[in-house]
Amino acid sequence: MLTYDALIIGFGKAGKTLAGRLADENWNVAMIEKDPNMYGGTCINIACIPTKVLVHDGLKGIPYTDAIERKDRVVEKLREKNYKSLADNENVTIYNSEARFIANKE
Repeated sequence: MLTYDALIIGFGKAGKTLAGRLADENWNVAMIEKDPNMYGGTCINIACIPTKVLVHDGLKGIPYTDAIERKDRVVEKLREKNYKSLADNENVTIYNSEARFIANKE
């Protein structure tokens, strides 16, 4: 049976930061993310960053299709960077799966 010192649900800012910090202190960490397209969390993938890229390009008069392509490249690069920040740490195991609690304290 696999055992971990910490199991973290969600690859967002808080989850990835905590997982990295614990792993750097030699904790054995399991990181659970149900959607590999969400490494880095909501801000990087569907909220803050994509919105800012599109607004910036719109204000610069960049054509919509070009702005969408740039937004996709930016998001992919950040998603990959976030994934590698944990995947390259030998103390972190990433699971692409859905996690849930089975009881109040389990």
